[in-house]
Amino acid sequence: MEGDRRVAAERMEAEGKMEPKEELQRARAAYFTALETGEELENKKFTYAWCLIYMKDHEEIRTGITLLQELAEIKSLQREALYYLAVAQYRLEMYMLARNTLKQLLAIDPNNKPALDLKALIEHVLRKEVSSRCEALVDN
Repeated sequence: MEGDRRVAAERMEAEGKMEPKEELQRARAAYFTALETGEELENKKFTYAWCLIYMKDHEEIRTGITLLQELAEIKSLQREALYYLAVAQYRLEMYMLARNTLKQLLAIDPNNKPALDLKALIEHVLRKEVSSRCEALVDN
C-alpha cells in the first residue's frame, strides 16, 4: 500500500492553519492537574502534546515532541504518538527524523494510511531538496 502525498499535504495545510491557543491553555491546565492527581495522566499528556505541535512557536513544538517521545514508550498510545511525533518533526523540517519515526510506526502498523501519506510527502520533499541542491552545484 502506498501513500498519497497530496492527501498529507492537504492535511498538513489544514492543521497548520489551526492556532488552538484556547485549547492549548485548557490542555496545559488539565495536564498539570493530572500531574498532581495522576488521573488520566497519559491522555492529558497526549492532548497537551497534540496542541503544542500545532502551535507556530518552534519551542512549543519541541516541547510537544518531548512529550510524544515519552508517550511513544506506552504500548497503547504508541501508534498515535509516533504519528504525531512525525508530524511535529515534519513541521520543524526535520525530514529525516520524521521519516525514521514513520518507519517505526509502519513496522508496527504497515497499513496506516495517514502515516503512508505523510511518508510519501516527506519523500517528495526530500527528493525536491536533493534536486535543488544538485541544480545549485551545476549552476556554480
